Amino acid sequence: MSAIVLFAVSSLAAADGLQWQWVQAEPVKYHAESFINVPRGAMLRADANLEARALTIAVAGDFSCKGRQQGKSAMVVCTIDKMKVDGKAFDGEQDRLNKIFEGYSSSLTGAQVEMRVRADGHFASLDVEGIEASFAQARDAQEHMRQLMRKTLAPLAIQMPKDTSGAKPWKHKGMPLFYELLTNSGTTGGVMHKYKVDGDAKGGGTFVIGEGRGNLNSQNATQGATTAGALNMVGASQTRFDPKTGLVLYSEVSVTGSPNAANDTVHGGVRYALAAWAARIQADGTIEGLEGPKSK
Repeated sequence: MSAIVLFAVSSLAAADGLQWQWVQAEPVKYHAESFINVPRGAMLRADANLEARALTIAVAGDFSCKGRQQGKSAMVVCTIDKMKVDGKAFDGEQDRLNKIFEGYSSSLTGAQVEMRVRADGHFASLDVEGIEASFAQARDAQEHMRQLMRKTLAPLAIQMPKDTSGAKPWKHKGMPLFYELLTNSGTTGGVMHKYKVDGDAKGGGTFVIGEGRGNLNSQNATQGATTAGALNMVGASQTRFDPKTGLVLYSEVSVTGSPNAANDTVHGGVRYALAAWAARIQADGTIEGLEGPKSK
């Protein structure tokens, strides 16, 4: 490799301040997990005419991610090295749900998550490739798996400020990925999520914390309206970001949604909740935590 090429690669892999840099010389490995609570149930399907309603869904996986520059954005492809999906079903449906999740785990292992990431870190798109989807039931299952990957990788969709020093708080531009509901029809409504720098971590990196609120619902539930039956959403994020590499070392997000007064179909308690975290896996096998690296 020539000196010019070496210089170009090292320049791409270097960052300055709070700015994302997905273009690295080597693939970046992450472990990510998510837990989704859907008390009313989420209908999930598989390609063998299986369907069941999930009350809770737990996802855990390892990802190897490689980015390339595409204009002002980065195209990031994450190969799924390991994947496990499980959860709890409505009474009488657990066996079917177990089979569905076994299929999801198998299909996702070896597949690729393709993301278009804006320069500020916001995920403009996220798709899953490499899953057989030749007929209707399989396409439904593929969309369900895509939704689960959106939730699981949401902690990596933290937005960084235009002023890379982070001297002043900043707002997330667009819908933060971690606020999206578990729905195939799209999420309607609005959210305000604000970030700020919260000092340096002892284990390296800078803490970026965020909190927000909003009113959201699924497109199917509202038929395009943004207020009818909406959920009052409250969210928080906590991220340890490495300014030297331009990548997240560790990030966690949590969002809960409670029915507002207009939603007369749900009574009492939280209707929806997401808790997810992602941590970088270092070359020596250690995995990053909120305070610093720890054994995997």
